[in-house]
Amino acid sequence: MSLPTIGIVKVPTTEAYRANPSVINDALAILSKAPGTLGQWHDLGLQNPEYIYFVNAWESIAHRDAFAQDKETYTRVHQAINPAFDPTGPSWRYHVQFAVEPFKALDALVTELTVMQLKDGADSEQFKGMLRTLQDVLAERLGGDVSARAWGVSFEDPRVFVACLGWMSLEASKAAAEQEKGIITCINQILQLADVEAKHATLTRYSGD
Repeated sequence: MSLPTIGIVKVPTTEAYRANPSVINDALAILSKAPGTLGQWHDLGLQNPEYIYFVNAWESIAHRDAFAQDKETYTRVHQAINPAFDPTGPSWRYHVQFAVEPFKALDALVTELTVMQLKDGADSEQFKGMLRTLQDVLAERLGGDVSARAWGVSFEDPRVFVACLGWMSLEASKAAAEQEKGIITCINQILQLADVEAKHATLTRYSGD
């Protein structure tokens, strides 16, 4: 079985969602019944609670594209999600097929979502090598403290990479980035080649309730 395609959205949220996240459930009830969907997650950013991070897993990018072409259902979802999303502010959306299944990271106590945009002139193959090295260092230094160290290239832009990691806490993620010398070295190398946005959220998986 091929690895799933993960859609990740960062968008400003509304006062209604911040007061009651269940306002998104009507949209998720529709989306969860679309052919090829595997799960939905959402919550406010821990560092930037004015934003919602929304994740939808698909069996493949073809399933996601078929959903987008179903204009009736697609429109119903977008209308139902309006109480949660504020489309007037800056946002991004990417779809990624990670190198490993990211579900453990999405279900972790804290999920780190990192978007990396290659700088002009940066070599993508060299960058992929850096990400593989970081994966190995994370596994060696932290073991089970970080789960599903997944990364992939976005379908929307081949120079945008997305990583997804699961942590026991926000403090554990910060400590790894600030105190582990091997990890710090890898991060500094990555920052030379890419503009990086790393944020965290305590994602809630939609259960249909």
